[in-house]
Amino acid sequence: MQFVSVTHFKKAMLLVLWVFLMIMSSAAERLHLSCLCKGLPGHLTLYQLSPELPKNCTEKGWEDAHKTAITRGSEPDKSLVHSLTDQTLVMRECRSYLHFTAQCGVFVEANCTCDCSPDSGPPPTSAPVMKPSHKTRNAHDRVLQFFLSVSLLGIIVFVVYLRTTLRSWICWICSVDKQDELPEAEVPFTGVTAT
Repeated sequence: MQFVSVTHFKKAMLLVLWVFLMIMSSAAERLHLSCLCKGLPGHLTLYQLSPELPKNCTEKGWEDAHKTAITRGSEPDKSLVHSLTDQTLVMRECRSYLHFTAQCGVFVEANCTCDCSPDSGPPPTSAPVMKPSHKTRNAHDRVLQFFLSVSLLGIIVFVVYLRTTLRSWICWICSVDKQDELPEAEVPFTGVTAT
């Protein structure tokens, strides 16, 4: 039986490495947003996203804790929103929780929390709060990427094994066929005949 040549093995491993890096780079391209909440003069509240969103983002929207739309695309609810840009939302009143979503080649989201209690003064800068579903989705993405990578590696190793096995079987069959095609050994004629 023929074993996998070192050259074929190296090529297969380079292919596996390339696919693995492509999967990981696509995961790295995901945009993880954070949200800053800050009180402004005139009882306005600023919600600011960072880092800057890519230009190709579509289906952008802000909603409150009750999933009531504050904005859809570039159309804000004028009774609630003072101003809106790609990165910021200035609300006429403080909301303790806002959720931002967008489609930027991949789904992105940010959760904004503020302390809007009247005795706390202006809303403080807040750290992003992740919903459990967001953490779970990231964990599932990592598990899926791992299993895809392992599955792909298994498929490549199987194909290389199958290829070399088939090649050795074909070579064996060819050698048997060639032996069947060989003419029978002839005895040279010496000029003497048996009587």
